[in-house]
Amino acid sequence: MLNVGHHSQLLNNWRVVATNATENTMLNVEICEAVSGLSVGIVQASGLTIAESDSVLRDYCDHAVAQVLQEGPAGGDEHRQHVRAMLRVGGFKPAGRNKPAQEYLARTVEKEGSLPAILNVVDLLNAVSLKSGLPISMLAADRLGASSLLRYGQQDESFVFNRAGQELSLTGLICWCSDQDGDFTPLGSPVKNSMAGKVTEKDTGIAVCVYAPAESVTGNELQRIADEFGDGLVRWCGATEYESDVVSCH
Repeated sequence: MLNVGHHSQLLNNWRVVATNATENTMLNVEICEAVSGLSVGIVQASGLTIAESDSVLRDYCDHAVAQVLQEGPAGGDEHRQHVRAMLRVGGFKPAGRNKPAQEYLARTVEKEGSLPAILNVVDLLNAVSLKSGLPISMLAADRLGASSLLRYGQQDESFVFNRAGQELSLTGLICWCSDQDGDFTPLGSPVKNSMAGKVTEKDTGIAVCVYAPAESVTGNELQRIADEFGDGLVRWCGATEYESDVVSCH
């Protein structure tokens, strides 16, 4: 785990209180001062071959499904409520179509008894998110850039999240934002991710954010989840290297 500094500084008019930035960090992640009760596990990987999952990865996914159907996601309903409470802090309402992403996965598994096969990196994400009971964003590394910010969505802010052009209202929602244009544009969230940051078979680098309530998920546990994801990227998705870290803002 890299050394995480807790401080207050201005970053493009956003006051930052937590960061993983060091001289050798692949991806800088800052947390805005207004955000509270949030910990994130960050993974960045390169050299990926994004394609259909092999049989070994599908076995891993099936094992995750069997475990959750028998035991439930980590932490059970109390953990689920903590995640929802984390999303309410900024004023967002995590219910109905705005449920956190891992709840959709749990519902799918309850109905279908399996996770859908999509692409190796997506299948891995779904299995890790399902088991951990935590929402996870995955973005193309080149669209996110080397510097990013976690902040609450502003009034009337939104992004398109599917090919049909549907938009997710981001007001009060934790958003993972890119500094590519100097304006910290939202690309990811614990509910859905934008089409602008979507990972495709053409990408060779990705960035991952595991969102966790600081009150109920320890830094060591979050680091373990991030490393499980990173190890899976190497084993099943062709990653030549990955870096993981935990950033917390209590």
